[in-house]
Amino acid sequence: RYDYILQKKEGSSWKTIEKKSDLNETRMDFSNEHPGGRYRLAVRARSPGREPSDLAMTEFSVHEGDRSPAAIQVSRLRESMDKPTSWYGVASYLITNIDYS
Repeated sequence: RYDYILQKKEGSSWKTIEKKSDLNETRMDFSNEHPGGRYRLAVRARSPGREPSDLAMTEFSVHEGDRSPAAIQVSRLRESMDKPTSWYGVASYLITNIDYS
């Protein structure tokens, strides 16, 4: 069994958006109704006759606007074309100009 708390960052504090207890599933559906922004998910496992697990937390960003499968694919393609740093282009240029003699 699992408990989870979903929180959204608003300014410098976290606001609880969703809180559920005693779930049997390991899957959580994230509603498209949630606005974009920075989120934090905290999960704890529980079982009869055992101590609850330590709280596991992760933070993630959610895109503002259209989150349809087509929009996500376009976003991934756009992200793959962006250079990670300005040095990336220089290194790529140098590697392609290596003389293999």
